Amino acid sequence: MKRLVIFFLVLTSCGFIHAQGKINGNVRGKVMDAASSGPLENVTIAVYSMPDSSVTKGVATGMNGEFSVTNLPVNEYILVPSFVGYESKIIRFGISEESPEMNIGEIILKESAEDIGDVTVTAAKPQIVYRDNKKIISVKEFQDAGATTLAEVLENAPSVTLDHEGNVLLRGSSNYTLLIDGKPVPATGANLLRQIPPDMVENIEIMTNPSAKYDPDGVTGIINLVLKKETKPGMNGQFSAMAGLGDKYNGDIQLNYNKNKVSIYGGITGTAYNTYVGGDIYRLTGEAEDTVKIDNYLNQQTGVNTIIGNFGLDLSPDDNNSITISGRFGPQSVTAFLDNQIERSVSDPLLTGKFNFSNELSVDGIFYMPGLTWDHNFGAEGHKIQLSAFAGGFDGDLTQVMTEEAADNSWISTGLITDKRKLINEMSINDIRIKADYELPVSEKGKLQAGLQQRLLLETNDHVSDYYDFLSGHWVEDPMYSNRFELNRGIYSAYLIWGGKAGKYSYQAGLRGEYTDRTVKQDVTGDATKYTKFNFFPSANISRNFNDKIQLQLSYSRRVNRPVRGQLNAFPQYADNQYIVSGNPGLVPEFIDSYELSFQDQIKIGFFSAEAYYRRVNDLITGVLTPGEDGTMIQNFINANRSQSAGTELMANIQPVAWLRLIASGNVYYYKLDDELIYGENKNESLIWNSNITSVFLPTKTTRLTLTAVYNGPSITLQGSQEATYMINMGIRQELFKRKASVSLGIRDLFSTFVVENEIRGEGYTTFSSLKPESRITTLTFTYNLNNYRQRAQDETMDLNFIR
Repeated sequence: MKRLVIFFLVLTSCGFIHAQGKINGNVRGKVMDAASSGPLENVTIAVYSMPDSSVTKGVATGMNGEFSVTNLPVNEYILVPSFVGYESKIIRFGISEESPEMNIGEIILKESAEDIGDVTVTAAKPQIVYRDNKKIISVKEFQDAGATTLAEVLENAPSVTLDHEGNVLLRGSSNYTLLIDGKPVPATGANLLRQIPPDMVENIEIMTNPSAKYDPDGVTGIINLVLKKETKPGMNGQFSAMAGLGDKYNGDIQLNYNKNKVSIYGGITGTAYNTYVGGDIYRLTGEAEDTVKIDNYLNQQTGVNTIIGNFGLDLSPDDNNSITISGRFGPQSVTAFLDNQIERSVSDPLLTGKFNFSNELSVDGIFYMPGLTWDHNFGAEGHKIQLSAFAGGFDGDLTQVMTEEAADNSWISTGLITDKRKLINEMSINDIRIKADYELPVSEKGKLQAGLQQRLLLETNDHVSDYYDFLSGHWVEDPMYSNRFELNRGIYSAYLIWGGKAGKYSYQAGLRGEYTDRTVKQDVTGDATKYTKFNFFPSANISRNFNDKIQLQLSYSRRVNRPVRGQLNAFPQYADNQYIVSGNPGLVPEFIDSYELSFQDQIKIGFFSAEAYYRRVNDLITGVLTPGEDGTMIQNFINANRSQSAGTELMANIQPVAWLRLIASGNVYYYKLDDELIYGENKNESLIWNSNITSVFLPTKTTRLTLTAVYNGPSITLQGSQEATYMINMGIRQELFKRKASVSLGIRDLFSTFVVENEIRGEGYTTFSSLKPESRITTLTFTYNLNNYRQRAQDETMDLNFIR
């Protein structure tokens, strides 16, 4: 259709052609998304010369949606912007000696829709799109398919897998940085990705080699949640509710009011989500007559209960300034109940036999995350600065009660309590960030970015361990396991980035410098361990578009994974009555070198990509298990030598017919651990692979049915291995009331095949485990949009992941 329109314009333009002169000119403009009012990156801009309609030039828009086509001879032209899932436009312009410079201005693109008689056919947006160094996942497309949490949406994306607890792993690691609208949140984000309703999120961006503008934290890169934004005037809102079998509930209300240059928005989200895990853990310690045998059957229930309030106020006093005041706040509660059946054979006869063990853990507290942002445009397009200040805090208690009772051969309790302990950890966490980001277009093909940031993390943990004295009938403090721990860390950073275009190539090079000042204090021993270091974090990216369909990209970044409080606290703490954790205040951060070569091709029926990558981690932070007395295990942390991984990731996103879409991704990589002192006789290298195949059936324009098959191959750890896991998920979504509402049904692990089996070996011990997470998780979600609501962006949240 586009070609026919161009041909018609060519015919009508034949009599209006200027002879070419010696003066060359240029055309520039900016491409915007009609729905979000934001810029569109990587939109193909094709310029056709008249009258033969040959392609004279082809470029792609930059991060701010801007483009510039230079060195155009005097002539008449047609400019056609095109992007998958959006309508194309045809714009006529001319270059003359009198007017060699042409500014098209803003070009507004809408999602594709084509009317055929009485039938409206709406083009589906691509579920996964590559732009520059980002993989962009359309949440709505996967949510339409039945994904009810952001974790389930991400599970369908390349580079992402889920562990047995539903936590998101990026290229096999939980050490990544999670962002909301480019601003940091807790390092793992496991709870957050189950709490934020998918309806609030427009896209999810995956950056495995981000630029120096971003904090370098995280081994495998960045996952950025881009929230929906509303710019329509008046009142609008969204209401959603989710209910699932096994006590899983979520409710969300969000409202926006926009008038003139003032926007007020806010809402509340409540979550009560319970999960279950059962299985066996069998451990052998020692040899011959000194052998300790422990056979555990466990049943664990974990519940997350939160109420998250959010608010915001946007003020735009003039065209060059805007101020945003916003925040998040609310109570948070996490509970875990663990029941174990333990059979021990140890040297102490009082500890030999069958026992029922219960472990009750709860975290209760209040979090608060206010923020202030000022944006200023200097007048020239793209010349701007942003100043922001954010603070995050959490105050609460972690309480843990552990009880062990003797049992008979039928596992019925005899009433004899053999051990009872109570742990109380009073936590206070404060994270403060002040930063400035500056952008300056230096020429039509180049841009300078620079920034400064100060990060302060202040944590205190008052840890009190009590044991129950059966003679007196009272709790007694155990000084061996009671301590006050403090972590103070300051990070002072600056970055400089230069990016631009040279011919058919786009490039970006950046350097970030960071000075870290960390102090770990132990009140009981009076020890204070200090770590100071200045480090450089370079990044580079170069890409070439061979035409409007094929792109090749090479990138590099240096990253860091900093040890957290649980890894730094040397004072021993009970995880349960068989497991003691002791950190290492002398741990240094891991430093990661990441290289990636990627290829993307827009084929006729979809999209194909291939990535080759290599990642080396130095000073690997590793938990090492050693046997203690009477079958207890002690976990310490060390900096091992290094790990290396190299692999290839393939993905295809195709729609062979109108009613079917297929998304297939696979990752094959070689993984090696370099530290013979730790792995000993264990296998230290392995070839690992995983795959994900999603089939989306579109029987009607408002109905989507999805089947997803997930396979993760066998893998290794520093002290052991994990067997393969696999499962199939299903989802169906139906839109109602002229697409103002929708209802979704999702079933996870449809055939109950997901089982996690591990083996850990060390000097003098072996542990086998087989854990079965809850299967056939069934949820039903209803969503209603008031006045075509799109959720406003929220501000920064902080590093408040207190269970680590």
